[in-house]
Amino acid sequence: MVQRNKLFAFLLGLWVSAAAQAAGQAYALPDLERLALESSRSMMAAREQVEAARYGVRSASAFPNPEIEYLAGTMRSRAAGGNSGDARSATLTQAIDLPWVRGARIGAAEAGVQASEAGLRAFEADLLASIRLRYFEVLRRDAELRNAREDLALMESVRSRIALRVEVGEAPRFELIKADAEMMNAQKSVQAAGFRAEQARSHLRQSVGAGLPADYSLRGSLREVPELLPIETVRQALPEGSPLPVLTLQDGTRADLQAMSRERPLLIYYWASWCAVCRFTTPAVEQLWQDGENVLTVALRSGSDDQLRAGMAKKGLAFPTHNDEQGALAARWQVSVTPSFLIIKEGKVVSSTTGWSSRWGLQLRLLWASWLA
Repeated sequence: MVQRNKLFAFLLGLWVSAAAQAAGQAYALPDLERLALESSRSMMAAREQVEAARYGVRSASAFPNPEIEYLAGTMRSRAAGGNSGDARSATLTQAIDLPWVRGARIGAAEAGVQASEAGLRAFEADLLASIRLRYFEVLRRDAELRNAREDLALMESVRSRIALRVEVGEAPRFELIKADAEMMNAQKSVQAAGFRAEQARSHLRQSVGAGLPADYSLRGSLREVPELLPIETVRQALPEGSPLPVLTLQDGTRADLQAMSRERPLLIYYWASWCAVCRFTTPAVEQLWQDGENVLTVALRSGSDDQLRAGMAKKGLAFPTHNDEQGALAARWQVSVTPSFLIIKEGKVVSSTTGWSSRWGLQLRLLWASWLA
């Protein structure tokens, strides 16, 4: 009995250790695909259908079995002179398939195998496509959650600074009320982003199967985005005292960046029509422009003026845009990555970031820049 308890404790320890190791493992996309192909019940059922179809070919290829019939009994004749007594008989019957019938039956069974194998390949492709889609969806939702938390932390810092200015009488109390409202919005954004992230994780685990632990983590990124150059490097590209360029926009008007950044911080958004991440950030910048924020965008190597104008119209974009068709302005400011965000105040670059950013994050950076001395 003692030995049995020790064996049970040993096996339980191995199971707990294996479960802990699985829970702590970070899964890359190939790991998830392999795990799904091994543990998906739907995949197992599709493989069983192929095996059943192959056995169907064997059945169709087999010749009919012979049939033996044996009869025994007592026979009595009611007519005069008839035979009476025990009667026994045995019959052997062998059915013979016509060649064209048997060949057609085998052909139909083989076609069933091919159909089952094609169904298996199609199901496998659908399964892998679903896993890849949901894998990147989890990465995206996790990135949104991280950005929402960063936005909340930035808003807390801005709110503290505003509270101090209100306390010493440098700002009206209305600014603090507005900051509190923005804080609540940032908190709601974190909660919503967390819910979407958990939902995406649940969908991925549903696709992979029970082999994926509930508290799994992923290895990978949406895209490896190079770090933007430090602000001092960007500032050195704009020597002290040299005016910011006057840009010609898509509608033919001219934008004086020096004048535009004098009263309010100016957000300059570098994007491109071929940029994959920009399709997530461009709507946020458009919304900022619609809300009245000080925004100007630069389209980097996105075709001619007519091509860019047609593409923006198709996507419903109305924000002011300068077409940097050859990348001359980007080279001057040493911007090589899209999307990139520069915030300019009074002719100086005070903030820069690259990669995905939410509308709240950009709005908070503009608010933070407005409080800089």
